[in-house]
Amino acid sequence: MVTPASAGRTPRELAPFIKRADEIQAHNSLMAYYCRLQAVELGMAAPPERRPHRVLASLIEKLEATKPKAGLVDPATDFAVCRQFALSVYARADRNDVNASGTSNAPPTRTQVEAFSAAGTFLAALDQSSFAGMCDDDIRARRDYAEWRAWDLATAMHAGRQPSPVNGHGGGSSPKETVGIDAFTPPPPAAPPAPPAPARPAVSQIESRIESLAVSPPPRTAAPRSTPEPPPSAAPLPPPPPPPPGHRSPSVDSPSPRTSEEPRWEPRWGNSGAPHREDDEVLYKEREGGYKLARVLKVDTSVDPPGYVVEVDGAERSTEAGRLAPAPAPRWRGDGGDG
Repeated sequence: MVTPASAGRTPRELAPFIKRADEIQAHNSLMAYYCRLQAVELGMAAPPERRPHRVLASLIEKLEATKPKAGLVDPATDFAVCRQFALSVYARADRNDVNASGTSNAPPTRTQVEAFSAAGTFLAALDQSSFAGMCDDDIRARRDYAEWRAWDLATAMHAGRQPSPVNGHGGGSSPKETVGIDAFTPPPPAAPPAPPAPARPAVSQIESRIESLAVSPPPRTAAPRSTPEPPPSAAPLPPPPPPPPGHRSPSVDSPSPRTSEEPRWEPRWGNSGAPHREDDEVLYKEREGGYKLARVLKVDTSVDPPGYVVEVDGAERSTEAGRLAPAPAPRWRGDGGDG
């Protein structure tokens, strides 16, 4: 049973993608588009009784409104452009983290936390069905590290201490306190122990990888994008799952570019003549344009094609078959749902 509260509340898994998409919409509409698309995919993958219908309907409307100016080309080109942006945000967050831990003994700031949080979200948005087979282990390793580092910095900030040392930088008043590449200094006894730190990829490797991944997309009429600094947020970050044990820095070899093109999903109005059934999730086409997520309540098979009564935003509407299309099928992730 879907309650009004659960239908309208934004789940925690979707919130980071919606937040970052709104922040960068004016600066990088392509990355914002795929952040919202990732949120829709995660929402549709939830069980029907926990699916946030109103949030999904709002996201689909936003996708349709921003799609003409998003600068979509094809999945391979879009992925390369979004990956370059996500890696640049990650590299800047890591570089600022190294500089801060090398010049100051003060606790981390909210800006440092938000930088890694934004980088982790953008990297996670690359691992979606629209980019099937394109997201490699290198991207996932940087996503895991960014999410862990954001949690570690937030924990240190609230405790008023330095963050855990990683790869020989930060944490501790003397270089002797850091031993080896995966050194870890536990927090004071009053604070909970931090999880093991994954290996931090080198900034020089990231910058060389960004250069090797640079693409020249077809000319667009939109103004050139700029990379904004993610604004600070007052909301505390929930702790992510600990990174896998024994993790090491990934290879920096550039993967072979994907050349195959995959067809984009479009609503199939009329369902090719096949009737919908009661309780089916469908898309309802509005007369003024656009469409919303709906649920079939009744089916009138006494006419051909059948007539329908659907529930849209909590209200019942009668409509014909030509204004309904099957909702996109949920697609579960192959890596356990992370990112």
